[in-house]
Amino acid sequence: MSRYAELAKQAKAKRENGQFAEAAALYGQLYNDFSEDCSQWDLWAYASCLIKIKDYHRALEIARRGYQKDSTFKPVRQVYGWAIYHTAIKSPRDDTIFAKAVQAIMQLTDSADRYAPNTLTVLKAGEYWNKKQYWAKTIDLLTAIAPEVLDIKSHSYTGPKGERVELASPLEKYYALLTKALIAEKQWQQCIDVAGQALKSISKFHFANNIWFRWRMSEAYYHLGQYEPALRLLTYIQERKKDWFIISAIGVNKMAQGHLQEAKLFFAKACLANGEMSKKVKTLRHLVEIFRKEQNRSALDKHLRLLKSIYEQERWKWPEELDGLIAEHWHDEAVAFRQIIGQVRRIWEDIVYADLEELTGEISHVFPNGKAGFVKSNRQSYFATIREFKAKPSQFQKGIKVRFYLKDGYDKKKQVATKDAYNIRLIN
Repeated sequence: MSRYAELAKQAKAKRENGQFAEAAALYGQLYNDFSEDCSQWDLWAYASCLIKIKDYHRALEIARRGYQKDSTFKPVRQVYGWAIYHTAIKSPRDDTIFAKAVQAIMQLTDSADRYAPNTLTVLKAGEYWNKKQYWAKTIDLLTAIAPEVLDIKSHSYTGPKGERVELASPLEKYYALLTKALIAEKQWQQCIDVAGQALKSISKFHFANNIWFRWRMSEAYYHLGQYEPALRLLTYIQERKKDWFIISAIGVNKMAQGHLQEAKLFFAKACLANGEMSKKVKTLRHLVEIFRKEQNRSALDKHLRLLKSIYEQERWKWPEELDGLIAEHWHDEAVAFRQIIGQVRRIWEDIVYADLEELTGEISHVFPNGKAGFVKSNRQSYFATIREFKAKPSQFQKGIKVRFYLKDGYDKKKQVATKDAYNIRLIN
């Protein structure tokens, strides 16, 4: 047996036994001593072992050599793609190099080949361009592959505290990245179509993607002037998530349809919901517009003062279009946030609670963590959280007499709509 054949046999045995470092050393000797005699399979095996021991740059060099020798040999094209992935895609440093690397892998490998880095590269690049808000690049890249080739299975890992963390499947991640980019690029109908495909194709969602697909669909329908399907989606979402911006979006929808009283109710609810007031500037401006149309000068002035306070706190430029609405005597005065927030809060509460029945009862149960429980009124129990309790947290105890209102809730475990207690106050 020739020396070349002997080394090749030894290297192959080590590789097949999972001894990749030893195999790489033998393949290296083979490559150095018999460079011209090395077959494409030798170069593929050598590069593969180098990738296994994380010597990615040397793997890139060997894979490139194999590609130059025969650019049609699929295993070398595949390992060349992986070498590029590990050196330029996995931890990107430069946009130009990154873009060239993505293009190279797309040309070298086939998205239908589950052993190739093609789809992994597409998702990694989609995520990278997404974070940089290069929306058109994201769309061009993701639409270059068929979603059918992506794995629908999710993967999990053990977190630092021993918890099991389950990740979105490649298919779910693909749809999440693509719909976000389509919304940013105002491709409304395409977003509706893709998000609809996602909801039909995926049975188990992660990170509330089932909600966010519908959220993007609702935004797209709204911009197309199709307010009713947008509203149906928002109502579905709001039953399951109570974020202020979802409530506000319903107000925007109602306002677009000319239902100003309903819009005002949702905007007031959004302002009362948890969330930084500085992030609710658009919602406050919608209320300003409604109060202007109603000629409610008192409410209008108070909301303008609140807006002025927020803009000054955040050091934002004051919108010129609001100047004409400001009363002359306080135009240049600094307005303290704390001075005005109590006044506008009472306006919001008057709007929200105007047609609601106030119930009285008592706290009937408190969970061990002290953060939630139940209140009972007329033999009916309602879920309650300490966030809705308008007194000292230490007073959230069984037997305490309270008054409260009801709002729509959602039991995630049972997946049913509920009525929950909110704005819970002590009975003095």
